Formats: sequence, structure tokens, C-alpha cells
Amino acid sequence: MNPPKKNTPDYLLLFLTMILTAFGLLMVYSASSTISVYDNKGDSLKFIISQGIAVGLGLVLMLILMNFHYSWLRKIVFLFWIGNLAMLVLVLFIGNGKNVKGVGANSWIDLGPMNIQPSEFAKLAVILYLAVVITNKGEKLKKIKNGLLPCLIIIGITAGLILLQPDFGSAAILILGSFAILWTGGMRTKHLLAIGACGAGLIFLKIFVPSIINSSGVNYQLDRFHTWLDPWFDPDGSGYQMINSLYAFGHGGLTGTGIGNSIQKLHFLTQPY
Repeated sequence: MNPPKKNTPDYLLLFLTMILTAFGLLMVYSASSTISVYDNKGDSLKFIISQGIAVGLGLVLMLILMNFHYSWLRKIVFLFWIGNLAMLVLVLFIGNGKNVKGVGANSWIDLGPMNIQPSEFAKLAVILYLAVVITNKGEKLKKIKNGLLPCLIIIGITAGLILLQPDFGSAAILILGSFAILWTGGMRTKHLLAIGACGAGLIFLKIFVPSIINSSGVNYQLDRFHTWLDPWFDPDGSGYQMINSLYAFGHGGLTGTGIGNSIQKLHFLTQPY
């Protein structure tokens, strides 16, 4: 088997990336076009255009990074993680994103023409940093003190800053992804189960006993749990999205009305007059 030539991409991975990106753009347009028409005087393309610009910048960055060997990341990954921690601290003071009720997460930093969400960069930083740490530690990862504990500190500091925004969803994704990497890298299953049990207990406290952790009484996680059980308990608030999703499935099924109408039109065009 001939080794790949220098700067030759993995075409399958590149193709799948393009497909997922195109599908994401389609979903953004589907979800935002109606709102954009009402908010922007008939312009249904505002959100898809801004998203397309971001995709274009990402593709340019991808083409640049494709020409570098991944090993150079080991030299900058610590600084990348530290920089993201600084952004996560900064967003607590200057971040925006609160909704009209004032209970949303301060997750975004306004840079004028664009906003950035530090928690998204933090996910990448933690994944890369853990990969380097796991590579360096090897079999030591099976031990708590000299192997697993430093990784837990990395995860805990990053997830803790995200929870202060508060952004429970992003923190949960970061934690789950991090432990998946640790387990794949050699973490003992019994350690994973023990930490998972402790985490499940903390989540239970956060959702069902909000006064213990959040004295303000704001508990949007519990609202989401109620929405999952009964979306009609708050049809104009937390249950709005799920109710309309059920309406969409009821009206169009798994294929939706758009695909069905397209098939009907195609069938009509292929029929002789």
C-alpha cells in the first residue's frame, strides 16, 4: 500500500465534512428564514448569509491548516487552553446573550461585526490538551493521582467557568466528550463509572434541588425536564419548540411536506399531457 503524498487530504473525511456543512446551512435557512423575514423587512437570507460567511472563513482556515502536520499542535495546545480560560473569565464580565427575562447565559463576546462564543473554542482546546496529556502519560492514566487527576483538573476548571455563565448544555457536552476521550485513551472503566455516578448525583441536585446551588431560584434545567414530560405546561415558553416539532411531524411525517410536495411535482412533470 503506497503511503499518501504530502499535503494529500483524506478525501472521504473532506467529503463528509462538506456534506455536514451543507446540511447545517440548509437547516439554518429552514429554521431562520421566517423569523428573518419579520425581523429584517422581508429579507429571509440575513442569517444564512452571515452563516455562509463564517463557513467561508472556516474553509479558508481549513485549507491553510491542511498544509501543516498535526504534531505542531503539541507545541501550542497549552497556550491555546490558557487563552480560552482567559476568554471564559472575560465573558463573565462583558458577555451578552441574556434573554428578555434576564435568565439566559452570558455566552457571547461582542466584537462589533461578529460575536464569538468562548465555550465552543473551549471544547476544542480541552480535547486537544487531553490528547497531548494522554499521549504523554500512557499507562499512568490508569492511576488516579499521577495520571487521571491532572486531566480531571483540566476538565473541572474549564467546565466550571462555563457553568458560571451559566451554560449547562455546553458544560455537559464538554464533560461527556472529555470522558469519552479519557476512556478511549486508557482510563479504567471502574474510575469512569465512579466519576459518572458522582456526576449524576450533582446533576440531580442541580435540577431538582435548585436552592442548594442556585439561590436565585432560576432553574431552567427543571423547566426543560418538565417540557420533556409535558410540553403543554408552558406552550408559549419552554414548550413552544417541542410543541411545534410535534405539529411538524403530525403534518408532514418523517419526510415532511417539502419532500412530499417535491415528489408530487416531479411525478406531475413526468406524466404525458
